[in-house]
Amino acid sequence: MREERNSKPRIVYVHFGDIPKSGRSWNYLAKKEEKGVSVYEAIIREGKMQIILPSLTGSACVSLSGCLDRTAYFVTGEVIGTGSDGEPLLEDPTITGVALGEVKHYERSEGWI
Repeated sequence: MREERNSKPRIVYVHFGDIPKSGRSWNYLAKKEEKGVSVYEAIIREGKMQIILPSLTGSACVSLSGCLDRTAYFVTGEVIGTGSDGEPLLEDPTITGVALGEVKHYERSEGWI
């Protein structure tokens, strides 16, 4: 499935880096695990992905800037709560694709979808 330039904006979840084996993201500020895996909401609009910051707190901005060197993955899963920065927490997230700079498609190990 290719993202059409004039299609409706869509909300997706994005996780940076590998999914933690424990099923819980680590909160470096509080030095404890979150109740699930932290993700960012993002909008795909006109072929581009825009990350939505959950809040404009310093910790939310630092959290995002600290993970931008990791691979960004599209993920799905059940929202089970809210993390310390206001981000959604997912239970049992599944990687559905790799988020590329210009989102014209989702890339999966099996090929294009």
